[in-house]
Amino acid sequence: MRVKHTRSGLRIPLLNANDAFFYGPITIGNPPQTFLMDFDTGSDLTWVSCRCKANSPQCLRRNQFFCEGSYTCRGTSKFYEIVYGSGSVDGNWMADKICIGPSFSGFCTDSSQKFLCGRSVNGDLADSDGTVGLAYNFGTLGASPLRFIFAEPYCKHKMFSIWMGKSMEHRGGELTICGANPSRYTGPIYWVPILRDDPFWTIRVHRVAIDGFTVWRPPKARKHYAMIDSGASLMDIGADAFSQIRQFIPDEECDPDRLPNIVFTLGPGLNFIFRPRDYKAFYTPTQCSWLMFGTRHGNRWSFGTSFIERFYTIFDFKHARLGFAESI
Repeated sequence: MRVKHTRSGLRIPLLNANDAFFYGPITIGNPPQTFLMDFDTGSDLTWVSCRCKANSPQCLRRNQFFCEGSYTCRGTSKFYEIVYGSGSVDGNWMADKICIGPSFSGFCTDSSQKFLCGRSVNGDLADSDGTVGLAYNFGTLGASPLRFIFAEPYCKHKMFSIWMGKSMEHRGGELTICGANPSRYTGPIYWVPILRDDPFWTIRVHRVAIDGFTVWRPPKARKHYAMIDSGASLMDIGADAFSQIRQFIPDEECDPDRLPNIVFTLGPGLNFIFRPRDYKAFYTPTQCSWLMFGTRHGNRWSFGTSFIERFYTIFDFKHARLGFAESI
């Protein structure tokens, strides 16, 4: 995997795991140990498989970090558990140098960077060696490397950007730290403010429309929000909104030429158009599946990788906003 330094940041290629997860390299320790990680904007915590328990096969099948192999590593006995929607990780806190990309990239923390030594991995989690948390709020535990990297003078732009290509087109992805890559998008960037008091990259949702007809609006007394979550594979919208969409778009309709566009109105009233191939995966003329679903009964939605595949996404920490552009 070839990492590229540019004036607009560090560009790190990502591997596409069936449009569900996108993995990229980091190193931990001195001398550096290399891992393939899931970069997760839906978490402020970083963990890596480490000293796996014998009864945790999901941990044992991953590359493991060895603290004793790094002269700057500091282990602790402080236990912690990270709980996700589809599983959990538990272990002890450690501290060491973490570099996004290879160790020679220079985009590194110092050796006081905290991360969880994941000794037990449970549930249906990604097959990466661990997760790097990229949430907007760095959290109280200090387990996001962005805290260090954004404070360094070489980071000219306090932002990162994600491009994700569709696996059916045999394309990977790209993470740009401290900048954006104009060759990955076309047209203007549309900026949407995030909720500053929310720990994640969260924006307002105003309505959903099909063929110019509004099929869903939030109740007047309750605002709705969507988190841009690179650690989730699909778009999980409200159960009531998805039910309305399915009244206009049957599950069994698998001809993209016979399907309409779906329009999400987000942020300050900007319309984001999803074409049939953006919200459904088509396998044969009679077989297809949704790239969104509706299980949420509250007012918070989650836009996963199927959203980022459609729109190049810039996570602007300095200005508390998200930038979206047509992905190419």
